[in-house]
Amino acid sequence: MNRNLLFSSIICGIFFLQSFAVWAQPSLDSLNSVMLESNDVEERSKAGLRYAEIVLDSSKLLAMDVVDRLIRDSRNEQYTVGVVRAELLKSWIYLVQVNYEGALRSAYQAKEILENEQLDSLEMARALNVLGLIHMELNETEEAMDFLEQSLHWLQLIGDSTRMDHAYNNLGALSRKEGKLELSISYFLQSRALRVELGDSARLAYSDFNLGTAYLKLGQLDSAGFYFNRSSDIFNRSNSEEGVPGLFHISIGEYYLAKGNHEEAISHIEKGLSEALEKGYVDRWIKGYDLLSEALYQSGRNESAYEALRKRVAIADSINEVTNTAAIAKMEARYQNAETEKRLMKSIAENLEKESQIMSMRFQNIWVISAALFLIAAVFVLYWLRAQKRKVSQAGLEAALASTKLKALKSQINSHFIFNSINTAQGFVLNSQKEKTYQYLAQFASLLRRVLENSDFDFVPLEDEIGLIKDYVEIEATRFNNKFSYELSVDAILEDEIFEIPSMIIQPFVENAITHGLINLSAREGRLSIVLRKLPQQILCEISDNGIGRERAAEIKMRKQRYYKSKAYSNVEERLRLFDSQAEVRFEVSDLYDEEGQPSGTVVKIWMPFR
Repeated sequence: MNRNLLFSSIICGIFFLQSFAVWAQPSLDSLNSVMLESNDVEERSKAGLRYAEIVLDSSKLLAMDVVDRLIRDSRNEQYTVGVVRAELLKSWIYLVQVNYEGALRSAYQAKEILENEQLDSLEMARALNVLGLIHMELNETEEAMDFLEQSLHWLQLIGDSTRMDHAYNNLGALSRKEGKLELSISYFLQSRALRVELGDSARLAYSDFNLGTAYLKLGQLDSAGFYFNRSSDIFNRSNSEEGVPGLFHISIGEYYLAKGNHEEAISHIEKGLSEALEKGYVDRWIKGYDLLSEALYQSGRNESAYEALRKRVAIADSINEVTNTAAIAKMEARYQNAETEKRLMKSIAENLEKESQIMSMRFQNIWVISAALFLIAAVFVLYWLRAQKRKVSQAGLEAALASTKLKALKSQINSHFIFNSINTAQGFVLNSQKEKTYQYLAQFASLLRRVLENSDFDFVPLEDEIGLIKDYVEIEATRFNNKFSYELSVDAILEDEIFEIPSMIIQPFVENAITHGLINLSAREGRLSIVLRKLPQQILCEISDNGIGRERAAEIKMRKQRYYKSKAYSNVEERLRLFDSQAEVRFEVSDLYDEEGQPSGTVVKIWMPFR
């Protein structure tokens, strides 16, 4: 999951939720005194919420405990607005902790209370804003866009420009996450214009920072540097003691890395990581270590780069476990709903069939022609009902399962490949092969980044898929001491124009060609050929090798089965089966033989749609 935008959204969300705070810089003691001694439930609620916001950075457990007490107190006093505000802040704490299940539960509870009690539209705008940000982090962009646009609509109805700027900002963050960078910049500029009118220098600095990140993604480094510098100037003028927020340094470091200034990049990234680790912003660790590893590679510090990469992989595994748990729960819920609907439709069809039989018995003495006509009509109706039942239940179930399983399959990266690659890099480091270490780890990091970036999309640009294949083949060639050579040929029209193809289809076949055909080859030098050609309605990918052939490879695989079971071929067959209902993808595998009739390799042809 892409988590590079959560921090800027968190800042805006906290501003959005803080509208009920009326103190300039209250002390924790004074707030605690109000919570314990005031007889006014509204005052206790405001003090408690402000107290929780202040301690959130230092102790999320304490903040959560305070919010839970506020919810109980507000319910006992029947102060519904207090319950809603506390539930929204609780949802926010869950989101910072990457606990999406808890965040959704609290936010939807607040929304349900607002709908039932018909409370004011400002509270509804807050609830919709939080729900939009949670769905954005779950990569459910349609739901996120719907909630954020509803939030903006409520604020426009009541003319609340002091919070409308946050709504525009969050829409900009979502557009940036979807890759709609021009639209993102438009939203950020609207947010900035409102903040200029309000004279809010702190939030204006955040607007400039967000514009800098958008221009950075566009590759417009001059514009990115302009907005980053302006943001830093505002922070330093308005808060001379703290200056630029620590976590912003990660994106500023990315800017310097793009400029080729490795020392500045490393300095800023390390500052950002320090605050991320201190405050528990797990989602920023991946981004920080990813960039730090790249900067260290490029500056020649290979051992430090290797250590940063190792931490990044470990953190990604822990976050993916949380995300996958939520995805599995969602898939199971959809499956259960589809099964229930299927049983219901089956019961209806059975009842209709029984009724048809009873009616046939009642009219058995009617004229033969009338009976025949009735039976024909009954059969037709029954057949139509059954066909509709099958379409509704089958299509609903299969579509839900196919979409979820396709994403799960695409997110799998062979663990043996990852750890073997890291061990190879470790060998280069131990042997003081500095240049090889840099080249190898740079390709490995590039491959991981491509796989993670493409995991949310069914179709990806052809040039991205080609880049992934190149990285993979060159990593494997290095890992096996260049035991084979390879050639990649692409039609000129495919290079000159922009095409998108189904993602992660080609790589598993290339993996099979290398691991089963070429690596076990001893009699001759291994050769791998990958050819991409454009047909009128499809793209043809032809993968050929001069390996040992499928029969010999199967014998070797049987001996290795007890130690390691490859998932590459089963995964691609499952992926193609799931694609079959969405796009026409097919393949065929043929054996090659020499003049003496001996196996001399394998050729795979894959026909894929493009758009």
